[in-house]
Amino acid sequence: MVNSVPKHQPKDTTLDSTFEEFKPLKAHFVKYKMLSGRSEKRLQRISCGSIVKRFEHTPYPKKPSDVICPHFMELKWGYGCPYDCAWCFLKGTLRMLPEKTAPKTKPREKVLRHVKSALTQTSKPEMFNTGELCDSLMDERNGRKPFSQWIVEEF
Repeated sequence: MVNSVPKHQPKDTTLDSTFEEFKPLKAHFVKYKMLSGRSEKRLQRISCGSIVKRFEHTPYPKKPSDVICPHFMELKWGYGCPYDCAWCFLKGTLRMLPEKTAPKTKPREKVLRHVKSALTQTSKPEMFNTGELCDSLMDERNGRKPFSQWIVEEF
């Protein structure tokens, strides 16, 4: 669960130089029915949802035996995977893309701006999932700081 703001200032000059001057991207909020039965206004997405968006693909449970899938926040920083595991769900999920599972990442400055926008406009703790469309550890040997280490340091 994350409910803090980044502790490091961005190193990219395209972002404002101080956190106080940071101008967040537009946040979209929606009322969601909670398991308790009450409704809460929660973040649905930042901007167009290309990087930070709530996973909403499972229905609200109707009976106690229904599967409960949390509507977590997707942190879509990349997609694909450099590995070729026979059992990987990404092979099926990404099979229609011309690149299939070839790994691709989004610019870190853009990812940081979307994450900061989410953190500065919400007050409730949220869970960010980094592996819905990629292997979360696919960027660990890239010749620069691994994504997992870099993103954690931003909190």
